[in-house]
Amino acid sequence: MIAKVKAGLTDLSVNSFILKVRYIISVIETSAHFPNLPHPAPEIEADINMLAALQGQVVAGNRINVGSRNELHTNIRRKMTANADCVNSLAMGNPAMLETSGFELEKTPVPRGVPSVITKISCSAVQPIGSIKVLWGASKERDFYVLEKRIGEQGTWEEVGISTKVKQIVSGLPVQQYVYFRVAAVNGAGMSMWSDVATAIVG
Repeated sequence: MIAKVKAGLTDLSVNSFILKVRYIISVIETSAHFPNLPHPAPEIEADINMLAALQGQVVAGNRINVGSRNELHTNIRRKMTANADCVNSLAMGNPAMLETSGFELEKTPVPRGVPSVITKISCSAVQPIGSIKVLWGASKERDFYVLEKRIGEQGTWEEVGISTKVKQIVSGLPVQQYVYFRVAAVNGAGMSMWSDVATAIVG
């Protein structure tokens, strides 16, 4: 995937916002790759100095400046977002160029793969009569599990149900019959291969 930067200025306190913007300005001013940003460093620097002054007054108890501070804070964030978009356009995914901008590199999500096969499955008769408890190993990649059963060696596999847990009690089974179980893990990328088969005789 193409490398990109983001402004990365949301969810910050005003003081942290000021420090981060000043850091970005100090880095991008030394870069030769981004000479014509929509909002040049001197413009942003003037805004951030004004924001720092307003913040100091608010902290000192002058609440009348809260509205002006908040409006300027939003305006600077908008300008920095426009600059980040321009950096992405100019760099065209070049990580070395992007790193000279001072902006954060966006983290590329790792594509999810199909879950691995479940390697442990067991089952045993439990009360009430005609019930089997099935247990299997957990899969970190799963969204949910699919459990299937088969009555007797010549039976047909049937879905018991889906679950996010690693155990299930299956009831209403014919007594004195061998029952076979298998499980698969499923996520958005697909379904794993079926597990080995676990067998129990219904009590």
